[in-house]
Amino acid sequence: MSTTSECGLQAIIERCSRDADLKKKLISNPREVLKEHGFKVPAHIELRVLEDTPEAMHLVIPADPHAIAEDALDLVAGGTMGAVCAVCGKVH
Repeated sequence: MSTTSECGLQAIIERCSRDADLKKKLISNPREVLKEHGFKVPAHIELRVLEDTPEAMHLVIPADPHAIAEDALDLVAGGTMGAVCAVCGKVH
């Protein structure tokens, strides 16, 4: 999967807290928003955007825990907590 040199997913998510139109568009058409920000998500990948609320929190279970990148494995082995980006594979 091709992405920009640095994962900008967190920046997009943070911007949604200040930009209601972007948030609405990301929820309704995440593929288009990611494409506009330089991400190329393969057509066979299903994208779902979920919003946490005070009453609901979403947990994501990776499809294949053996597919975690080496840098992510080092962090897990060291007890560091982080999230592995499903688009770029980096730990954030």
